[in-house]
Amino acid sequence: MIRPILTYTVGADNNPRVLQEETRRVTDFSSEEVKTCIRDLTDTLADFIAKNGNKRGISGLSSTQIGSDLAISVVQTTERLYTLINPAVIEERGKERLFRVGCFSLFEYRAMVRYNDDVVIEYQDEAGSLHREAFKGDRSCIMQHEIDHLHGWLLFERLPRKEKDLFIPGDLPKTENTVPVTWRYSGLFNDYSDYNALVDDAAPRLSSLISSIEGCTPSGGKILELGNGTGAASVLLSKGGYSVICCQEDRDMVELDRRIGEANGASARYMYRPELPGNERFDTVFSADLLQELPDDRIVKMIGKYLPATSALLLCISSPQGCNAPARSEKDWIRLFLESGANSSGISKAEYGYKILR
Repeated sequence: MIRPILTYTVGADNNPRVLQEETRRVTDFSSEEVKTCIRDLTDTLADFIAKNGNKRGISGLSSTQIGSDLAISVVQTTERLYTLINPAVIEERGKERLFRVGCFSLFEYRAMVRYNDDVVIEYQDEAGSLHREAFKGDRSCIMQHEIDHLHGWLLFERLPRKEKDLFIPGDLPKTENTVPVTWRYSGLFNDYSDYNALVDDAAPRLSSLISSIEGCTPSGGKILELGNGTGAASVLLSKGGYSVICCQEDRDMVELDRRIGEANGASARYMYRPELPGNERFDTVFSADLLQELPDDRIVKMIGKYLPATSALLLCISSPQGCNAPARSEKDWIRLFLESGANSSGISKAEYGYKILR
């Protein structure tokens, strides 16, 4: 039978108690109560997927979410339906990563939650047979999330500031230096995607650029990124200590960078490209895709604007994510730099593009 999914209302004092209570271990696998719970969980999850889709390719539902206190969850993957009875994590073989997690009982909210990315789960099936199986990445995350439900933990229980660390896509943490960033569902990430994979991928790909930024900017320095979504800001924030200003329009990336910065003692600010700060000083300004996409006169103007306010401007001509920049020769770039007021002795060619020292 299809059951209504119980929901939690942030800030309310009359939420369903079962959502935050420990479940009962199943001992009689032939009981009608257990069979009904499994059937209702399966029907309810299938109905939800039929109505809302399963773009992640993996979804789960636990007994507490339909009002039962039995230790049972079901998880639908692209290959099969798992029925997990009395499940438990018995081995953590990976490392903790940040996952962006959603929950049917907190449907409009998301949270950045730390889970181990490679775990072994022990569970029993409908007949009571014991299984041990390893899960990685997204599947590791959802299995641990469903087990949390069976211990009465909603996703915010893993967050430092509890409910305050939940976010609704489209919202931004407000600071005096923040301008609105539009919500645009990222094609890179799904609700259960491993965001740290972005940093792991970007760090070696951007190693030359990152090394040059670190060489120009001591720990604790201020960095401005003139670009959008290459992953360089995330790598810098994961190293900690920096103050990074990102011209970022993707809401997923904004939330990722904010949380990575908080976890590593770094600070991040976000803004639209048209709202670039013009009266601040920076240790380093770098551009992965913005400057080279502009016409010549705009490039001259932009470099002329930022070079006096920074010690080093790093221009990545071969953007790691590609761009629609017009083809320019080295001679063309040098000419533009000189027209911007750069000193020819401070211009050097690098693996990623050019370094211009003030």
